[in-house]
Amino acid sequence: ALIDLCYSVGAEKVYVGDTPFFAFKSRHCFEVTGMKNAVLEAGGNILYFDEESYIEVDSEDAIIVQKVKLPQKLLEMDGIITVPRLKTHNQTTVSLSLKNQHGLVPSDEKKLCHKDDLHQKLIDINHILGNRLRLALIDGTFALEGQGPTLGTPLTLNLCLAGTDLVAVDSIATTLMGFSPSEITHLRLAALQGLGEIDIAKIKTVGVPLDSVSQQFLKPSNEIIGIAPNVHVYAGGACRPGCFAWARVGLDGLLKRKEIDKYGDLTFIIGRNPTVPEQLKGHVFVVGDCAEKYKDKGMFFEGCPAFDIWKLRKILKETG
Repeated sequence: ALIDLCYSVGAEKVYVGDTPFFAFKSRHCFEVTGMKNAVLEAGGNILYFDEESYIEVDSEDAIIVQKVKLPQKLLEMDGIITVPRLKTHNQTTVSLSLKNQHGLVPSDEKKLCHKDDLHQKLIDINHILGNRLRLALIDGTFALEGQGPTLGTPLTLNLCLAGTDLVAVDSIATTLMGFSPSEITHLRLAALQGLGEIDIAKIKTVGVPLDSVSQQFLKPSNEIIGIAPNVHVYAGGACRPGCFAWARVGLDGLLKRKEIDKYGDLTFIIGRNPTVPEQLKGHVFVVGDCAEKYKDKGMFFEGCPAFDIWKLRKILKETG
């Protein structure tokens, strides 16, 4: 429908592109989801961003990520419409139009600044794209609550939100999900840095009343401490959107399938300078570079953050 609308207002060509989570390839995702056929049948063109040439772009307004690689073809377009799904995310609470631009950067750059600095990174990418971003359209036909984006619970809402101010659109979407925009770190940063309006009272809306479509979404969690009797965590200083969040994705793979007890005791050493007892139970996982000095105590997952801990269920199946 969006492709048809673009052509109806005079677009010469419409392209649809994405780069998924770095464990997957865009061509495969377009095919298995049916998106490839849908785009082609509507007369659109597909851009597999991870197969495109990238060029480096910068912005004086960016703070920590002042330069980023973006698909060259994307930068040749007259404008960009960002089309996220209405969903929760265990690193950012919500994943809406501002966060959707993270899907434009190559996989190696997705992994950079993926700790507590992720929130500012998202805003920097939006600063760099600037007025190329013409419209946000959040697809809430089917939404996701709880442990998004990987193991959340689907919801059927049959609604869409659209607007030219991405901060305002995300603030309205966040509100109808039952959260306060001010509790979303990247939304606060976006508003403070002049990207848009976060105050619901100052945002003009048309269409159905907001309270008629609002509901309380299950809030995502990146907590791993105290989630099950057999999960033992010894944590020092560790980033919540970093190693905590990725370890929770790994544990969610077990929780979702009711397999959390299947492999006995699971022990995690995570963060800088945790207090670790001499005797450790069951499978021991040392998560992230901050905990590297304990790597002789169990299976070590390197990285900052340690992305591969999300494969926990697969590792346990292989090792018993």
